[in-house]
Amino acid sequence: MKLSLVALMAAASFAAADNCQEGLKYCGFNLLRRGNYYQTIVDLSHSAPGSAAWNTLDDFINSSYWLCTSSATGAIKYEGYCGSPGNCADGGAGKSDICNWKPQQVIPCSGFPPGSPYACKDY
Repeated sequence: MKLSLVALMAAASFAAADNCQEGLKYCGFNLLRRGNYYQTIVDLSHSAPGSAAWNTLDDFINSSYWLCTSSATGAIKYEGYCGSPGNCADGGAGKSDICNWKPQQVIPCSGFPPGSPYACKDY
């Protein structure tokens, strides 16, 4: 009985995860709602300009902007950062999310003083 319950719970968790829809753009918070995108966002953010430590903060992840490049694999591409929380909005089912600020390829660590854990690293 316990084994079947564990198998059922595992199947339910996979059913809840949903890949992005190819061609649509997503705010980071919506990708997190769709499925298991947290680690993908963190990993891809490391290749974006800025400090790897800063890129893992919730406000960056939630306000980051992504293009879905494959529905089959759930692949995404970093499009930019929408600025302060609230600038990235849900576009509704079947529509791209809205970045209410021109997505910036910013160096998100630039606002932190040298020596802080989130300060820019030397390039």
